[in-house]
Amino acid sequence: MIPLYVPKPNTDMYPKVTLFVYTYNHERFIQQAIEGAFAQDYPNLEIILSDDCSADSTFDIMQRMAERYSGPYKIVLNRNEHNLGITNHLNKIMTIGHGDWFVLCAGDDVSTHDRVSRIMKAVSQCQTILAVNTAYNTIDEDGRITGYCGFKKDNLVALGATGAWRRTLFDYFGPITHQTVGEDEVIPVRAILLGKLLFMNYPTILYRHHTHSISSPTEVTHISAIQHMKSLHLSRIASLSQRLDDLEMAYRRKIITNNNYEYLHLIYKKEIVSLEKLINEKTIIEKIYQSSVYERFKYLRGIRLGKSVPAVKRLKTFLLSFKTIYILNHKIKRSRILSEFIADDIVIDMDYFVNKEHGLMMWR
Repeated sequence: MIPLYVPKPNTDMYPKVTLFVYTYNHERFIQQAIEGAFAQDYPNLEIILSDDCSADSTFDIMQRMAERYSGPYKIVLNRNEHNLGITNHLNKIMTIGHGDWFVLCAGDDVSTHDRVSRIMKAVSQCQTILAVNTAYNTIDEDGRITGYCGFKKDNLVALGATGAWRRTLFDYFGPITHQTVGEDEVIPVRAILLGKLLFMNYPTILYRHHTHSISSPTEVTHISAIQHMKSLHLSRIASLSQRLDDLEMAYRRKIITNNNYEYLHLIYKKEIVSLEKLINEKTIIEKIYQSSVYERFKYLRGIRLGKSVPAVKRLKTFLLSFKTIYILNHKIKRSRILSEFIADDIVIDMDYFVNKEHGLMMWR
């Protein structure tokens, strides 16, 4: 296989990239994540292995692999003294890395060997692209591929696990100060405020679904589902609050028009008010029980399943008992999945963002 970038002794012609593997309690999966990072074929790369004070053997595995590494890349090993959470962990990594671009890899996912090269080749075609999200393949706990997810013109959703962005977004806006579950509801909008966002329809990671995933657990009890929805609503309120702060800064510095500012400010404020009404337990339970079985499942987990009758029937058995809710892996032929997505990359700027009324898009 021929790499997109052939390593050369002089790497000055290639922008510096920081690929960071950040993790918490991923002892079962961290080795594969690091192997994917070490296998990259982009020449001017530093790799940060950062652990958020895991309680298991995650850091021991990271340390051992870093010590044994003999490849061409600089390896930076970090362990937080106490658990910072996703947002503050990310903020810290932004102070450690030296790259012009940052590429994220969660400790339970796996990057393809050409991930960084493909991203950098794409952004080299347009200097105003400040962030990238890509398509991805899904895998189960054992690493088996279970599906593919690309982009649809009417449903552009940025998965944070596929993200890459220029340092400029943090130099300009500063750290993410509101405590969101992830950065994927903030960074894409920052990119659009300052420049452009690229949706790249090439899968660059294997995105893992498993029981202990922080953002996408595969098993939820009916009690924890209510807590999950509360946390999800609070995180989205935090994300929207961060967007409002970034929007205010962009407006004060006159990089966004008054009309666009007023439009985005209005819809973000309205959405915050709407979400605040949903964070009490009574409201959540009422909404769950007023929903159909299929809608109830979507509401509790915040995911989309195919609307096939067999899927609904299988879900009904679990949901009506309301004891345990399982996420079912539906095996769909790859050709059928691919037909649902567009083949071309998409570049999003502010005009597209506002005119297409995508001000609230990019939620997983």
